Amino acid sequence: MTSLTPVQENDKLLMNIGRETFAIEADMVVGIVETSRLHLLPFIQAAFPSEKGRFIKGVITQRGEVIIVIGLENLFGLPSTQEERPYRVAVIKKDAANLGIYVGKKKLSFLWKEELANLEVKPSNENYTLGFIDPSGKRIRLLDWQNILEETQKLLGGRM
Repeated sequence: MTSLTPVQENDKLLMNIGRETFAIEADMVVGIVETSRLHLLPFIQAAFPSEKGRFIKGVITQRGEVIIVIGLENLFGLPSTQEERPYRVAVIKKDAANLGIYVGKKKLSFLWKEELANLEVKPSNENYTLGFIDPSGKRIRLLDWQNILEETQKLLGGRM
């Protein structure tokens, strides 16, 4: 029998991508940025003609920092969503590492730590997730953003 673990009692930012909901630690989010343009990385498409590198949408700059922007729909093999401008990107940062997640125009919301107090993480065998939570019958994937960042860095290794 698989044991369930308690949810980390930090607020979560919820992002709706297509019909799926993803969550990330809210204290990792340093901002939601709107930009009229994502700068493309053509070498990614050329180097990875398969789906592997297509989760990298491009880059933006914020306060002099280059931020790689990814799309969760491509990373998780979900149906593509139509990109809407201006692009909205959740910027995640810890220490010197940062990552942008394309969130589209859908409304962002939060699960507060009080709402998480009685929830448990259900294990997941998916890459890039820490598990699932299920408040009110709605399955939410908890993102393993550090694993996603490592995969992104592997793909870009030596190319920027």
